[in-house]
Amino acid sequence: MEDHQKEPRKVYEEDCIKRKTFLEHLIELSEKVGANFTDKELREEVDTFMVAGSDTTAITDSFIFIIFGIFPEIQDQVYKEVMDVIGPEKAIEWSDLGKLVYLDRIITLFLPVVKFHFRS
Repeated sequence: MEDHQKEPRKVYEEDCIKRKTFLEHLIELSEKVGANFTDKELREEVDTFMVAGSDTTAITDSFIFIIFGIFPEIQDQVYKEVMDVIGPEKAIEWSDLGKLVYLDRIITLFLPVVKFHFRS
């Protein structure tokens, strides 16, 4: 059991080595455009994205779970797809997400359409 828990962490750490963090992208962009954000400004940007992202994710998850409750046949089909693609024992990987076609369609279909409000 302990080895199974360590494996996803190892894969995650190896994956992170290949990717830049959000903060690294902000610093790089700041230097590229000559803005040179202070540490406080960078912290505020990261905090804004973290709070906004967690709120959006929670709302999206809640909405999808409501749909599963209303339509148990959809939940059953999503469960079947997840078991077929990932299985009961394997940890989910980034490469698995593209294979979850039905789940992607359900999320896309049932999320409310939101108008874009552009600032001038």
